Parts: sequence; C-alpha cells; structure tokens
Amino acid sequence: MYARTLPIGGIAIELPCLFPSVSSVKTNLPPLEYMQLLAASQAPLFLVSAYDIGTMSPADAATCRDVLLQVQARGSVVLLDSGNYERYWKADESWTPERYSTVLSSIPAPIAFSFDDQQPDPDPEHASAAILSHVARDQQSQRRITICPIVHGTAASIDVTVARVAEQLQPLVLAVAERELGDGILARATTIRRIRSTLDAVAPRTALHVLGTGNPIALLVYSIAGGDSFDGLEWCQTCADPDTALLHHFQHRDLVRTEDIAKTCGLPYTHTTLFHNLLFFRSRMRRIRTALADRTHLTLLREYLPPLRAQLVLDALQV
Repeated sequence: MYARTLPIGGIAIELPCLFPSVSSVKTNLPPLEYMQLLAASQAPLFLVSAYDIGTMSPADAATCRDVLLQVQARGSVVLLDSGNYERYWKADESWTPERYSTVLSSIPAPIAFSFDDQQPDPDPEHASAAILSHVARDQQSQRRITICPIVHGTAASIDVTVARVAEQLQPLVLAVAERELGDGILARATTIRRIRSTLDAVAPRTALHVLGTGNPIALLVYSIAGGDSFDGLEWCQTCADPDTALLHHFQHRDLVRTEDIAKTCGLPYTHTTLFHNLLFFRSRMRRIRTALADRTHLTLLREYLPPLRAQLVLDALQV
C-alpha cells in the first residue's frame, strides 16, 4: 500500500491533496497576481505554469521568483507544470523543451512535471518509451528538481502505459489527465481505481496525480478511487458552497456562507471570493483525508450526494 504522505523538499505533504493551479488560460487575473494572492493566503501548495513564467516580462518574472522564494522559505510547496496546457490553448508552437528547461533553471521549485506529449503513440510500448526519454531529457538538465512523468492516453489502455513507465522510473509522482480517463465521473473514477491498482503492483510508493481536477465532488470520488493529488482552476473560476460542496458562478458569493476572514478582510470582491475558495478547498481536503483515515469516507460521500447517486459511485468502484 502506498504511503499517505508525499515527501517533497523536506516536507511531508498529507494525501490526498490539492494544488490550486495558476494559469493565464480561462482566468481573469494575471498569473503573477494569483501567485501573490496565494502567497498572501499562506497556501501550503500550488501549481504554476512554466509557460506563464517564461512569457512574462523580465520584471514580472523577477517578482515571480521572489514570491516563490518567499513561500518556499516558510514551508509551502510549489509544483511546476510544463506549460503545454497554455501552449495548446494559445497555439504557441514556440514553446519547446529548451524554453521549458530555461524556466526550470531560473525558478526555484522542488518538483516539476516533464515536458509532455499530449498526442502520444497509441501503442503503449512506444508511448512509454517516449515518456521515459522525455523525463530523462528534462531531469538531465535539472539536477536540483525532481522531474515526474505525465502519462497521456485513452481510458482503455492508459494503465498499460502507466505500468511500464512506473516500473522503470519508480517516480515520486505520476500524473494523468482527468479528461482522458473516460466519459463521465463514474468512468473516470473507475479508470483511476484501475491505475492505482496498477501502481500498487509495480510502484507502490508512487503518488497518482490527476491533472485538471478541482471540482469538490470529483475530489472526494477520485480520492476514494485512489487518487493522491490533484490540481485545478476551479478555485479562481467559481465560488464554492461549503454547505453543499457545489460550485456556483464566481459572482454568486453573496448567496453562499462564507468564512469570517472572507467577510472582514476589506479586499475587493474578486480577492475576497478567492480567499473564500482557498479556505474552502483547504478545509475540504482536510475533511477528505480525515474521512479516509477514519474509514468514514462512504458516510462523507452520502452526505454530499443523494442516496441513489452515492450508490452509483459505490457500485462503479465496487466498494
């Protein structure tokens, strides 16, 4: 059975965990402003896109470096993403492994994902060989950073590719993209469970990271299925309701119960909502961890889903 903590940079991160993501795609504020807000909120974890850092002005990049140094000095963990998500949405073919390597060399972070191929060979043998090559390339130039693989593929065969990559690398973290795990939350949860079983067999200490997951219900379901860490933009795109764990329009915070700090901090509406969301997600993940440790996670699932829908999840996961 895999460990329930993830050791990064001398810090043992309790699992499952959520890295709030920072991105220039589908968000309202500049990435640097989100980073500064995460720093001000003392967020223990967050994910930053290397693409956004690499395309900032030199002055903003220097400020970004200072922010990341500051948060890590007090014990926060920053996870760097390759930036291929932003490259895809901005159709920027100039973003290359070489440019990514330059950012990795200039920005302090203990862990990063490899520069991934989002359209891999459909054959797991060829796909896994390419992933191993990408990780070796990125790791060779970045000795101080732990480079972790991202495995892309289809729900039908991704576990085969995962097995070959994990067996060879024994990585600290292995990431998959939620959107590639099937259609619908039940299919995706089933695939996560299958991948976790695969990892337990060949690399039991490897944590499974699910890219692009920030929905509170999905976080609970995927954690029950075996997901260990997640990242998502929901914290800066929507407003979380702590009573129902549902997400509302960003401008509907007036209609949900908010923490006292979100009501009294005197910041503009946007920043207050972001602080509210960060508090919610931090509390949410803590509650999921406690429920899994106490084996009351099925009770928690039934608390947030009607009985028939909760049973659909239990049947899909065979728990």
